[in-house]
Amino acid sequence: ANALPMWVAADRGLFAKRGLKVAFEEARGSAAQYRSLMDGRIHVFTTLMENVIAYRWGEGEVQFELAPEAVAGRVCILCQQKLMARAYIEDIADLKGRTLAVSGMRTGNALVLYGMLSRLGFERDRDYRVIAVGAGPVTIESLLHAGADAALMGAPHDRTAAAAGLRTLGDSITAFGEYQHSVYTVRRS
Repeated sequence: ANALPMWVAADRGLFAKRGLKVAFEEARGSAAQYRSLMDGRIHVFTTLMENVIAYRWGEGEVQFELAPEAVAGRVCILCQQKLMARAYIEDIADLKGRTLAVSGMRTGNALVLYGMLSRLGFERDRDYRVIAVGAGPVTIESLLHAGADAALMGAPHDRTAAAAGLRTLGDSITAFGEYQHSVYTVRRS
């Protein structure tokens, strides 16, 4: 959904009007996005602002010899990620001793999850375990496949999880207030 403005612009010929040839490619997860950006295979992508910050400071899922100097432009400030849990988990306190799924241990959604739970007094590895389920957004399928009890999910995966019986325990906007969430990211020239 974050790439929707680009898809609309391409569909309406706005890129072609300016002599730009645009091809869309799915790069699953921040590691693949940043590798492709640094290799020059892609020139712009959408990601979480937390990824831009993490990679710039050498804390991303993949390390580069030179830190990527990416520039981020606003896409969605009111997007939110929801903490979705299996039905037997009734509230956040029930996450103690449980396993939570993230796309990667140091990706944007993991950083948001850690921050949300830290604000509630939880400490990773003491109060809960984390398992990386692979590149791309955490979905109900990846959560169930990993045997995890809960995960932070964005749209539309949060709605799919709710329809399948998972319970919403909280969300990123309630935890942090409004913040820059999804951004278009390009490499500084």
